[in-house]
Amino acid sequence: MTIPTQQSSQIFLGNGITTAFDFTFVGDSADFIVVTYTDTSGNATVLPPAQYTIFLNAAAVGSLWGIGGTVTYPTVGDPITVGTSLTIARILPLVQDDSISNQGAFAPQVIETALDTLEMQIQQTSARSGLFRGTWTTGITYNFGDYVVDGANGTNTGNYYICVLTNISTTWVSDLAAG
Repeated sequence: MTIPTQQSSQIFLGNGITTAFDFTFVGDSADFIVVTYTDTSGNATVLPPAQYTIFLNAAAVGSLWGIGGTVTYPTVGDPITVGTSLTIARILPLVQDDSISNQGAFAPQVIETALDTLEMQIQQTSARSGLFRGTWTTGITYNFGDYVVDGANGTNTGNYYICVLTNISTTWVSDLAAG
């Protein structure tokens, strides 16, 4: 199989109604899904697995991985409110456990699994390494480490800013205050 998306995480904005959040990247295993709640002040908290449920879509016939799934949060209580968000991310350990012996049997699925896992590790590392994203704009998903120049929203100071929290940009003042 291939890894059909570049995503390794998605951000969902609270609306006071939704408790089931459907993500569209390869989930690999529920053990490697990390859910982070961000409050209205921009404080991010990694949630313990007991506070949410994860359902991963089954792999299609002939595929190694299912694509996407659903995180339900909270499992009891009120849905997350406007101004808060939930980040669902695939965080694989950065190890390579497959051993292929010389003169051993050829196992294509082992090779494909190793290559797919490597691709997913590259995606998650890339999503956290930061890119120059140009002039800051409302409604854009900025990843941890991305950097922008302020532009008209920051009165064109020419200052550069580094994102310390993956987020969907709102207003310049709010985003600057939240990091």
